[in-house]
Amino acid sequence: MVTYYSMERLLSSRLTFFYKRIFPAVWIIAFAVITLFLWIGDCKGTTELKWVALISLIGGSIFLRWFSVRLKAVSLQGDHIVVSDYRSEEQIPLKHIEEVKETRLWNPQLIKLRLVRPGRWGNEIVFVAPLRFRFIFLDHPLVMELQDMIRKKQRGSV
Repeated sequence: MVTYYSMERLLSSRLTFFYKRIFPAVWIIAFAVITLFLWIGDCKGTTELKWVALISLIGGSIFLRWFSVRLKAVSLQGDHIVVSDYRSEEQIPLKHIEEVKETRLWNPQLIKLRLVRPGRWGNEIVFVAPLRFRFIFLDHPLVMELQDMIRKKQRGSV
């Protein structure tokens, strides 16, 4: 008999792959093409704009790389979460999660899981929260649900 608790449930947004792989690549390529045209084009009075575009390209690329590398696909399977970077995955018991936090003023909204001990990707797992329309200062329902599940696991119940 298959119970709900033993089935796998996706916790991260279905847009995780887009934010991790597609958006950074498209943004960097598009901005690089625009910057290249500014530099090789014969446009008068664009000297400052060329440098601003180049610095923005470098800074934006570094930021997008940092942002996208951290994102993971996360699902719940029984009393473990399964974390994937689309190349490999790791199972982490719920009782090994020390803290669940969220970003409120960030788009996309991120959920961060701090681990008791480092795993394959360090001591913090970051994933894109599923989209919910809600008041900005209220906790995401998934954060509250995870916090409750982790408290129960750490107390040894369920």
